[in-house]
Amino acid sequence: MQDCSYKKYIFGKKERIYLYLLDEPYIKGVVGFLKSKLFDGMIGIHINEEKGADEELIFGGLYIGKNEQPLITIHKDLYTDGQLRDVLFLTLMHELGHYFNGDLRTCPSEIYERRIRDIENGAVSLEERRADAFAVRYLGKKRVISGLEGLIKLNLAAESTEGLSADMCVKELELRIRLIKDS
Repeated sequence: MQDCSYKKYIFGKKERIYLYLLDEPYIKGVVGFLKSKLFDGMIGIHINEEKGADEELIFGGLYIGKNEQPLITIHKDLYTDGQLRDVLFLTLMHELGHYFNGDLRTCPSEIYERRIRDIENGAVSLEERRADAFAVRYLGKKRVISGLEGLIKLNLAAESTEGLSADMCVKELELRIRLIKDS
């Protein structure tokens, strides 16, 4: 592997999570990885470079890649725009929270249907609340709220995600902010 320059970020106090963010994308859109004693191996981070991917991917997603390795995919603007660091860190820790909480073991359609129902009823799904709680544990309330507010301000939620309308996305983000502020 050729030499790559990167920045290292450390989150958490006792149980640390290390983020290694490359200065430039590597092969197949790889832009970094997360490492911690909390989970086996490393969790890769990449930007989806397929044509039209930015229109489909709003801020991030957790996937299982080859060899059953978890992979976090992020919107390229979160990687390239240094002013979006709180949004980037929130996205990474939130998606890592989904992994840590075992949300991938649940049927995606069940999660999606419950998530829609919850938003329509003015609530936030259990999976989203737990992923946000994980992010708060490692980033703190202020940075998580800043990241969520950044998602709204950037209008990234204006594109539909996972079948959610822009209004539903914004409503869910606002509900999540309120829950974190009240906790």
